[in-house]
Amino acid sequence: MDEYLLTVGIGVLILALLLLITNAQFITGAAPSRQLVPATSVFDLGSFSSTFVKETKTYDLGSKEVSNGVLFGENKLEFHAEAPEIESALVKFRVARMNDLGPLFVKYNGDVVEKKRYAAGDYAVRVPKEMLNESSTIEMSASSSLWQFWAPNIYSLRNINLIVKSFDFSPAELNFTLGEEYTTLKQGRIEFSLEENTGRMAVVLNGKEIMNDFARNEQSVPFSKEEARAGENKIRIVPLQGSRFSGTAHVVVFWEK
Repeated sequence: MDEYLLTVGIGVLILALLLLITNAQFITGAAPSRQLVPATSVFDLGSFSSTFVKETKTYDLGSKEVSNGVLFGENKLEFHAEAPEIESALVKFRVARMNDLGPLFVKYNGDVVEKKRYAAGDYAVRVPKEMLNESSTIEMSASSSLWQFWAPNIYSLRNINLIVKSFDFSPAELNFTLGEEYTTLKQGRIEFSLEENTGRMAVVLNGKEIMNDFARNEQSVPFSKEEARAGENKIRIVPLQGSRFSGTAHVVVFWEK
């Protein structure tokens, strides 16, 4: 009888210890981690246009009376234009009135293109090709009347035009911002819907070129997390020479939350 009770007691004690160990593991066990789920975010970038094509621009400079004299000071015309890959520049004007006290200067970036006494009439002065620069400043000024100090040298100019043939280079810049999406970003893509599509397009994301090719009207350009960044992301749409693009764009990113 004593042996039986002892055996039962040992069994009960073992069961109690097993229950105690199981409960302790349940209480102190780590909580299961939260499962991340796939998510998609879309950023509308709106419309854009970018060009790099040859074109002729006419700058209307209006009318100007240029003069210069010892007692009267100088009054001249200056105009500045930016023209990438410039091919030609022509200055057209009409001399409506002059007093023939000296020559008229036509200058390009400070260098004299033509200097002479102009009679009344219409004129065209072409800038020599070797002088052309994408940064162009046209100056029209009268020489001083010098010893004829009683009056300034005067040229009354009308219909002044600067006609420039060059490539118009206008890349487009678009921005989007990544917040919490960046931490678990898997991949993304820039979606273009092009209404005008001529030539080759380079797409630069945060300074890294991610496309350089002919584009389809509906063009998708993928990018990785390494090419993106947390915060503001800058997209530059660069047309290659002879190219023109316009349309709309949006960014799609795939991440987990």
